[in-house]
Order: sequence, then C-alpha cells, then structure tokens
Amino acid sequence: MGIYTGIPYDLIIGAVANGKVYKTLAQYERGERTREEVLERLKINKLYDQYICKR
Repeated sequence: MGIYTGIPYDLIIGAVANGKVYKTLAQYERGERTREEVLERLKINKLYDQYICKR
C-alpha cells in the first residue's frame, strides 16, 4: 500500500432532515405538539443519509 499525498479532507455522514422534521420540531418548540406526538411523527419518516466531503 502507498501513502496518500493528496489534499486532506473530512467525510461527514448523517441523516438528511426534510421540511417535515423542521416543521414538527418548530411546532414542539411553540407548544403546539407534545413530546409523544413529536416522537411518533418522527418515527414514520424514512431517513436518508447524506455524504459530504469537506476540505
């Protein structure tokens, strides 16, 4: 194996939060939804991962 001599970078992997997630959390912060309602709503969302390379 060789030694990598290119530009160093970080690879960041995480779930993508769509508009429903932000809307649900904002409703909770305003007191419009209970903790239980928020947790139930967040469970039904399919999560997708995103990969970001950052120098």
